Amino acid sequence: MSASAVQSPQMKSLVRFVLVLGSLIALGACGEDEKDPLATVDGFCESWALRACSDDIEEDCAVDEDECEAAQKNYCEKLVKEGKYDRSGADACLDDVRDAYLDGKLTAKERDIVLYLGGSCALVQNGNGDPGDDCEADSDCDRDQDLVCIIRLGEPEGTCGEARVVSGGKSCSDPDEICDEGFYCNGENCIALPEEDKACSEAIPCGEGFRCMPEVVDEEPSICRPQLEAGDPGCESDDDCITNICLKDNDESFCVKTISFRATDEICDLYQD
Repeated sequence: MSASAVQSPQMKSLVRFVLVLGSLIALGACGEDEKDPLATVDGFCESWALRACSDDIEEDCAVDEDECEAAQKNYCEKLVKEGKYDRSGADACLDDVRDAYLDGKLTAKERDIVLYLGGSCALVQNGNGDPGDDCEADSDCDRDQDLVCIIRLGEPEGTCGEARVVSGGKSCSDPDEICDEGFYCNGENCIALPEEDKACSEAIPCGEGFRCMPEVVDEEPSICRPQLEAGDPGCESDDDCITNICLKDNDESFCVKTISFRATDEICDLYQD
């Protein structure tokens, strides 16, 4: 047997020490590599701010990078309710936030994402509401159970449940039942949404392309009228516009296809610290 094949106890201890030290260093490096920057609301909102503060937004709102990112991080932290952050929805949300700001304008869908946690960003919040619990939004319900907040038309609150879509003419009396697109629940059955010149209310919304307008003359019930087109003046809310964006500028208002940014516009306040 060669001398190199025989190790003294001291040499064996030294080898063992080196191996253990190497393992600890490797584990530490692995832990650093695997640290998830989106694991917390703080990390998520830092990433949000980086995507929201595009070059176009900073230029149009006349704000520098640091100020914009600080303002948007603060805004994001206000959007995500305490204790409801859900990491599983973060990546898709941040991708859509980035895409929304690429051209320096916002469509109605993009506006809802970046201002109200709409679309894919709704999934960054997960509540603990069980079936039958009161709720005001989907984020109040336990998403791990595939629960959503089911709110009856005209009611301010609803209950958490696993929604079941019901076709026109069928019963919708169960709290978990919602009507298919183009229908509303009158409390018993799914009825077709009213269209032009038909009566409407908070509990009876108009069909696609129409808005519920009060009839002041003769005190008749509100009726469905066509929504305003892009460029039409006189809107009072986003629902008045087929584009779902009512832009108010001083004493005038218009329906527009997209929201642009100007330093003097109120929306730029969200990007200024």
